[in-house]
Amino acid sequence: MLCGHSHRREETIENGLLFAQYGCYNQYVGHIELDYNFETRSVTYTKKEAITGYTINNEIQNIDDGIDSIINKYNSECEKAANEVVANNVNGSFASNEQLPNLMCKAIYEKAIDEGYDITLAYCNNARADLNYSTWTYANLYQAFPFDNEIYIIEASYNEMVNEIGKYNYIYRSPQFDGTLTPSKKYLVACLDYLMFHTNSSRYYDYFSDNNGKYVGVLEDNYRIILKDWLIEKGYVNGKQLNSGDYSSSLVDFSRSFTYN
Repeated sequence: MLCGHSHRREETIENGLLFAQYGCYNQYVGHIELDYNFETRSVTYTKKEAITGYTINNEIQNIDDGIDSIINKYNSECEKAANEVVANNVNGSFASNEQLPNLMCKAIYEKAIDEGYDITLAYCNNARADLNYSTWTYANLYQAFPFDNEIYIIEASYNEMVNEIGKYNYIYRSPQFDGTLTPSKKYLVACLDYLMFHTNSSRYYDYFSDNNGKYVGVLEDNYRIILKDWLIEKGYVNGKQLNSGDYSSSLVDFSRSFTYN
């Protein structure tokens, strides 16, 4: 069983089955050799190791010119998109576990409002990299938000709100929301598909379990494009200053402190 997503290095055998994962950020390459016994129909792991300091370039002896030209063509096209500036007057550090997800939540919130959804708040989990640059490109946004998560509009129950706000998620709250959660109410929220459809090992929805996979709508773009367009539309690409202090979790707009009735 080749594992992923948890960013760990592991080589464990449970009930005769190997579970292997080799870190993250290209730290390791896993090398596993198997022997299969056709008589007993059994598998033994004769070798399992993590190779460090590995680069695929060391293994390449001959490059096919036709394939190489195709790769170069699309690399060139990708570079144009990657180098597009989306903000050029950024002040302060935007951390992956605070300012960046808060910024994303605000962009998602305003996009949902623009598309006609009167939501109470927007949810987002951690970014994947800090951005400490005075100028941001689309490649920087991709570095921080490398997934193509869609944004779903859902009716969340009181229990779901309490459960999700209390976890590792970040939010932007509607200015009309006083921060009081009531058991009998449902709340219209914008939520990443990862959170919305998260299931446990038994395939039961465990983040928004009362919602059970139901949703009201889906925003037009994925969350990274929503943020890119929002930055451009707000004028940050034209020199308007983007301040990290405006996206602190200590501010009411991003506070996860609520009153529970």
